[in-house]
Amino acid sequence: MQYTLRNILAACKANMYIRFGYVNRAQKLIKQNKYILSIYFHDPSEEVFRNSVSWLIKENYTFLSLDDLLLIKNNKKEVPVNGVVITVDDGWRDNYKNIVPIANAYKVPVAIFITTQPVLKGDRFWWSYIKMAIKNKFNTISVANLKRMSNKERLRLVDDVRHKVTTQREAMTIQELQEISNSKFITIGSHTVTHPILPNCTNDELRFEIIESKKIIEQIISKPINSFSFPNGDYGSREIEYVKQAGYEISFGIEPKYLTKSSLEGIFNLPRFEVLDNASLAESICRMTGVWFK
Repeated sequence: MQYTLRNILAACKANMYIRFGYVNRAQKLIKQNKYILSIYFHDPSEEVFRNSVSWLIKENYTFLSLDDLLLIKNNKKEVPVNGVVITVDDGWRDNYKNIVPIANAYKVPVAIFITTQPVLKGDRFWWSYIKMAIKNKFNTISVANLKRMSNKERLRLVDDVRHKVTTQREAMTIQELQEISNSKFITIGSHTVTHPILPNCTNDELRFEIIESKKIIEQIISKPINSFSFPNGDYGSREIEYVKQAGYEISFGIEPKYLTKSSLEGIFNLPRFEVLDNASLAESICRMTGVWFK
């Protein structure tokens, strides 16, 4: 845990939730209703990921793969008591050393959704360029503002500052992606090519981001890709339809809700609880069990 003021205050809040029984009551509800915890990470520290998985194991959660979710949806598998599915967005390079070894050691299925451009180019994710440009006073337009612009304008502004800041790989390499795809506990999915805000894309841009990313990953790992997560959790009926047409079988948003048998009928807009990269264990527990979002 990083001892920032934000993390210290959040840890205090989370410990209060635990002490006053919020987590215990949530876990009783999860068991009684056969809710599935759907949780996701981005670039967690090794400590955060290991502690989160260890706590889930200690609390007797049953880890589910994306294939398990599809089987449950199609009535070929029962919903377990205390089910949990773990997903990871973007494909950060540190996932290779902070997540994959733990998934293998504890035999825990994890799905990692890859943004392909940083993997192929060996550079940063687009928002990192913008943050660095602001820090170095090359640019004053925030990441939040770029997320509200058309995709064409976002790409133009990122390209304008890309050459002005140092390039540093933030995503896994092609070789690392190939290596982790050979683990029976790791599922690779798509998270688009450039991580746009999909509702801001034209139809042609949307088609490219959804279809091309699938093709690229399949070429890299020589395996079919059938899962997708929406960047920033932004999507509508048009985006879901394109995901279906591209041949994906399952996709995730970021609405913080429990997964249920009935919600699996909406297999292309599944909810997830976010666990932050450097949160305390107490905060992670409250997030994983949904208490944080009440």
